[in-house]
Amino acid sequence: MSMMQVNDLRGEPTFACICGCLMFEITVMWDMETREVMWYDLAQKCKECGTITTAPTPMDWRDCE
Repeated sequence: MSMMQVNDLRGEPTFACICGCLMFEITVMWDMETREVMWYDLAQKCKECGTITTAPTPMDWRDCE
């Protein structure tokens, strides 16, 4: 059985993986009253290649203005 090495590129928030994929798996906690995301882990895993990166947050967007 071969072991696939996964890149860990956490640090800078990103919207796209180095492989070009725009979809990620993240861990979330739901608010049972509003049915909105109440909390999410900043570690996100690329759906294509498995690379781990940092999820963007609203605070990151404000820092770019």
